[in-house]
Amino acid sequence: MTFIDYSRFAGTCYRVAGFIPLGQTRGFRHNAGYYYEHGNSKTILVRPLHREVRYG
Repeated sequence: MTFIDYSRFAGTCYRVAGFIPLGQTRGFRHNAGYYYEHGNSKTILVRPLHREVRYG
């Protein structure tokens, strides 16, 4: 699993490697036990662990 900020990066290498977009984050970061809103939503990308995984 990885997170991509499309406002800064295209994420081309992840798409070529077979990663699938799962959804968006809510724009928070975690530091020292607290959550802080920074407003930058990122796309969550996951990669299937088995070649025969079907999604749709």
